[in-house]
Amino acid sequence: MKKLISILIFFSLSSYSDAVEEVNRVLKKDLSYQQFTTINDEKKISTGVIKKSDGETIIEVISPYKEKYVINKDKIIVYDFEFNNTSEIEISNIDNLVLDIILYGIDNSKVNIDLIDDKTFKLSLIDHNDIEFKNINPESFSVTFDDNMNIQNYIIFKLIKS
Repeated sequence: MKKLISILIFFSLSSYSDAVEEVNRVLKKDLSYQQFTTINDEKKISTGVIKKSDGETIIEVISPYKEKYVINKDKIIVYDFEFNNTSEIEISNIDNLVLDIILYGIDNSKVNIDLIDDKTFKLSLIDHNDIEFKNINPESFSVTFDDNMNIQNYIIFKLIKS
């Protein structure tokens, strides 16, 4: 019986580790995304790309608005092409877990992870709403969460093929 429990724990930890590591591997690469939000029963779709380069992450919103975010360890430079406006935000002024995950991946030591199955897990958080990762595979995954304004978000991330 003890051996069976040990085997089950090993496979459970292995699946948990595999799913999180798969997400982290995908996040290190250039991605396209589709974000679906629901605000007062109105559904909106946003699309764009996330590109990683030396010390920078660039998030380009393609639709419905043309925006670009250049992110480094100190600041975010926001380019709003619709209004021909540029602004800067100090990274230290931002507390956004989803942005942290996009930039750095999932840090197992900073979050509680609940494995749902081998392709799905949930980050259970004290200071933030839960974030659920689904449909995890080597080329894509999806994320579901309510943001700090309780707006429902569903994002599909896919690798950009060279």
